[in-house]
Amino acid sequence: MARQLKKFARLHTKQHPATKETVINLSNQKLDDAVYSLLQKGLNFAVTPHSTPIEDILTGVEEAVLPLPMEMANRPDKRP
Repeated sequence: MARQLKKFARLHTKQHPATKETVINLSNQKLDDAVYSLLQKGLNFAVTPHSTPIEDILTGVEEAVLPLPMEMANRPDKRP
């Protein structure tokens, strides 16, 4: 039983580290808990979209391929 408790404690600390980013409020505005939580996630945090913008991706690819000669546009292994 003690072995399982040690294993659980180790797993819990690995999955939920106690270290958090420090947030220093330099503004005169009061920040609520949601804002502090977001700021603690750091600068690498990004909200993922609910769906992949496939139409935008295809439009971008088509715009990039248009100025290429037909032989280059049809062959994905050739690059200018």
